[in-house]
Amino acid sequence: MRPQQLKQVQRALLLSAAVVVVALVWSLRKPAPPASPPPTLPAGVGQKGQGQTRQGELTELKGSDERVRLRFARMTGSDQGQLALEGVELTFRYTAQGQPATGKVSADKCTYTPALQRASFSGNVVLSTEDGFELRSPTLSYRGDRGVLRSEDRVEFTRKRASGSALGFKYEAEGGQAEFPAEPRLRIENAAGPPTEVEGGRAEFDKAKGELRFFDGARAARGEDVLVSQRLFLRFAPDRRAINSLEAQENVVLTMSGGGAGAIGLPGGPGGGKRELRAPGLSVWFRPDRTPEEASAFYGAELTIWPGPKERKEKRSLRAHLLIFRFDRQGRLAELQGMKSAAFLREPLPPEKGDPQELDARNFVAAFDPASGALASVDARGDVDYRQGLRHAAGERGTFQADRNRLALMKGRPSLEEQGTSRLTAERIEIDTLTGEVEARGGAQQTLFKSGSAPALVAGGAAADQATLISATSLRHDPRSRTTVYEGEALMRSGRSEIRAERLRQVDDAQGRRKVEAEGGVRSRLQPEPAKPGDKPPEMVEVKATNMVYDEAGREVVYTGEVDLRQGPIATRSPKATLSLAADGRSLEKLVAGEPVRLEEGQRRADGRLATYQLATGTITIEGEPVKLVGPGQDVQGRSLTFHVGDDKILVDGREEGRTETIFRKEPARP
Repeated sequence: MRPQQLKQVQRALLLSAAVVVVALVWSLRKPAPPASPPPTLPAGVGQKGQGQTRQGELTELKGSDERVRLRFARMTGSDQGQLALEGVELTFRYTAQGQPATGKVSADKCTYTPALQRASFSGNVVLSTEDGFELRSPTLSYRGDRGVLRSEDRVEFTRKRASGSALGFKYEAEGGQAEFPAEPRLRIENAAGPPTEVEGGRAEFDKAKGELRFFDGARAARGEDVLVSQRLFLRFAPDRRAINSLEAQENVVLTMSGGGAGAIGLPGGPGGGKRELRAPGLSVWFRPDRTPEEASAFYGAELTIWPGPKERKEKRSLRAHLLIFRFDRQGRLAELQGMKSAAFLREPLPPEKGDPQELDARNFVAAFDPASGALASVDARGDVDYRQGLRHAAGERGTFQADRNRLALMKGRPSLEEQGTSRLTAERIEIDTLTGEVEARGGAQQTLFKSGSAPALVAGGAAADQATLISATSLRHDPRSRTTVYEGEALMRSGRSEIRAERLRQVDDAQGRRKVEAEGGVRSRLQPEPAKPGDKPPEMVEVKATNMVYDEAGREVVYTGEVDLRQGPIATRSPKATLSLAADGRSLEKLVAGEPVRLEEGQRRADGRLATYQLATGTITIEGEPVKLVGPGQDVQGRSLTFHVGDDKILVDGREEGRTETIFRKEPARP
């Protein structure tokens, strides 16, 4: 309910208690019992002032000011001090907000007992004041000795744009309390838009406390905006001209359409979707200008926001033990704070697909755009926990930017886990909650898990379930392209195998097979597995290069740019070197280096165009025109040379147009 609407509610319902003026007027009259019932009203009525009586009219004076005038068409009888009057009109003066005013009560009949200060009006009873208030009822009775004004019938009232009714009415002057025992209703016509309607099972007004209370199922509605609760309290400022606060209790549901600012300014501008607030209790405080200043939904509250026609089809919810709403000077929602067991939830709605998302924390602060009512950001603090499907992230603080759909986790070394697949830690982790993109900065460390018979990420040296450990200054992952980029002193390690570079780029295909590209100062150590179980593992392959590409599907590792490769006694230098893997992806089949290539094996050195090393047989073949090999006591030159690692035998294969030359040098005798 908007502030101006609440003001109208307050005024209309307060005016319904204006009948107390009648009670106050009658309470001034304490007539002396007449010696015998006369057929006219008794003279000398009232404790103060001077009373005057003439046929058909009674005027009570206070000093020189006329305060009450009772007129009647005729008196039909008098029985034991009880007067029966018809065509009654009671005019009285009173003070309202420091200014004199006049009111009037009219009825077809009135039974008046001066000794008991009792008056009963019946038949078209109308109470009206000069400021436009009017109350109608079939009956209205007053007991001056008890200070009670009552009607058992339906009362109806109007004032300007406000109107209402109730089944029964009771006012106690001493306590300043009014009761509407059944079916209280209030309707306020608004200058623009639909009327505001308030109803309940029963209602009370406490003048001393300045409270108007609805019980047994209260409902306030304006168009499609509806507030329902078991109890609804309106509390007024001391001058009774504006509402200080509103409180709804027990099973509170506030439903707002997407066409405006909502009943108390909750989020959602024109074109937005429906909003619903559910809580055991709701309190709203208003500024002197009647705009909402703050509201609290407590004991486990949840605000749900549905999408508008042009918005993404997803349901958003904010919940906490205590939700505190803060409004700007225009009464528009600017901030929502969640205290204790706070959560922010997003759930896709058809035709959108995806897993629901939930961000939990001890507390959060959500910022809104006051003009549009759209959610701008959420700042969560303390044990922050984010879940979406198999994805789970945690940190000490998290911020969500709604326009970018970006969640950033920081403090407490945040982590991100993909169940059964990977685990990532860094100083800061950012997640695109729509696309699933991930960015990590500040000492990013990731563990990639393998299972089943899939090969290790780095060729050889790891069991089937061996994890791959990766570290870098930063990480970027795009699940749509299945691409992850590691930058800044990147290191990838699996078992005893590792790759170091300034930048690593990993791409997974649909079958989960990986392709790794390394750039800048590549250093790798690859530990092949033995060809047969139980055999001695081959020597470690150590490589320095400018770039590297590891292709799990193609079963090869390609190095380029000043490649220095070494395995045991074998070392090569070339612009490019290719390692081919066996079918299991764990052992090496061959090495091809060139073009050109220099190969060193022990004390032998060979230069050629291309070198091929078959690891299974330990055979090295060098091709070129010519191939030159220099070793202890021998120089060999030819079209191709083939030799075995650790074996002095060399096969020189020439061709017709070429020439093969072998030079043997005699080594000097040893001393």
